Amino acid sequence: MSDCRTGCGDEARHVTGAPGLAAWLAPHLHFEQLLEKHRIALMQLDLPVAQRALEEFAFALREHIALEEQWILPRYAALEAPPGGALALFTGEHQKLLEFVRRFERALRTLAAEGPAHRKVLPLLDQQATFKNLLEHHDARERNLLYPTLEKQLSAAEQRTLCDALR
Repeated sequence: MSDCRTGCGDEARHVTGAPGLAAWLAPHLHFEQLLEKHRIALMQLDLPVAQRALEEFAFALREHIALEEQWILPRYAALEAPPGGALALFTGEHQKLLEFVRRFERALRTLAAEGPAHRKVLPLLDQQATFKNLLEHHDARERNLLYPTLEKQLSAAEQRTLCDALR
C-alpha cells in the first residue's frame, strides 16, 4: 500500500527510458543486482565471490551517494520540500546505508578470517535483509519525492545542468 506522504509504497520502482533527472535512478537496479549476487554467494559460502560483489556494490553505492550529495541534494535544499521529503531524511538514509555497508565489510573480513559456516553467515544475511528494506524505502522516497520535486521546481536549463554534472 502506498503512503503518498512519504513516497514509500508499492509503486513501480524501476525507471525505463525516463527522461531528465529521473534517469539518475537507473543505477538503483544495478545496486539490487550486485547485492543479490553478494547474498547468493554468501548463502553458498563462496566468500571470494561474495567479497568481490560486495566491493563492487559498496563502490557503486558510495559513488552514487557522493554525486547525489554533491549535486542533487544542495539543489534540492533550496526548493520547497514536499511533506515527508525533508532533506535530513535523504542525508540520514545515506548515512545509515553507508554504515550498514561498513558493517558488512567488517563482517565479511571476519568470516574470511574465521572460515565460513552457515551458522556464521545467517546473522549477516539477517542484517542485510534490514538493509535491503532500507535501500528499497530510500529508493521509493527518491523516486516519489526527491526527483519529482526537482523536475517540477527546476527549470529545464537547471535540470540539464544537473544531468550533465551527473554523467
